[in-house]
Amino acid sequence: MRKRWHNATAAAGVPELLFHDLRRSAVRNLVRAGVDPVGAMRISGHKTRAVFDRCNIVDEADIAEALVAVQKAAGRQDPRT
Repeated sequence: MRKRWHNATAAAGVPELLFHDLRRSAVRNLVRAGVDPVGAMRISGHKTRAVFDRCNIVDEADIAEALVAVQKAAGRQDPRT
């Protein structure tokens, strides 16, 4: 498996990509798509919330989007404008 993974990532131009990186990306995509964390954990195979949360990387853009969503839900204008 390792040799095949190495060959595949090299051919794709991303030789440093780890197999686990795909799981992390899947978790982020599920959360951003609005999938409930419990459902996302079942899909990704995470058994504990702590490990799931470590995979769900939150950056400044995520925080800004959350603030916009809260402001819109409260009937206010976009706080970024």
